[in-house]
Amino acid sequence: MRLSVMSNYIYLVLYVDDKKANRLNDKAIVIRWHKLCKGTVLTQKYIEGEKLSKAELIFFNQAVK
Repeated sequence: MRLSVMSNYIYLVLYVDDKKANRLNDKAIVIRWHKLCKGTVLTQKYIEGEKLSKAELIFFNQAVK
């Protein structure tokens, strides 16, 4: 079990299926994330198919990975 506190959110992870998690691509991860919250401006742009700049991709990858 892991507990993480970020800003005004608390995340509790009880179990992660590593094999299944490693098979997910960025889009699948972002879609699941957006089911729980609105995400960030960058993840919203990504889902809408907008091209991200190199700098935006760096921050996007940090958020998704």
